[in-house]
Amino acid sequence: MDKKYIYESPDKGKTVYRREIGKVERELYKTDHDHYMEKLVEHDENRTSWSDREAYWKSYGFRVVYD
Repeated sequence: MDKKYIYESPDKGKTVYRREIGKVERELYKTDHDHYMEKLVEHDENRTSWSDREAYWKSYGFRVVYD
């Protein structure tokens, strides 16, 4: 089974940490896709609807999965 993570940012996406669900320890998470994290923060700040978020991410080729 793949590990599932929660991503957290204390400074609106400038620094991103992740921790495995159910765990307390977190690790600094770096990505080459800073644009995506910025967009996540922007969507939250603008209260973008879920359907609009889904359409945005699909336009970049992401597959949206609901568990």
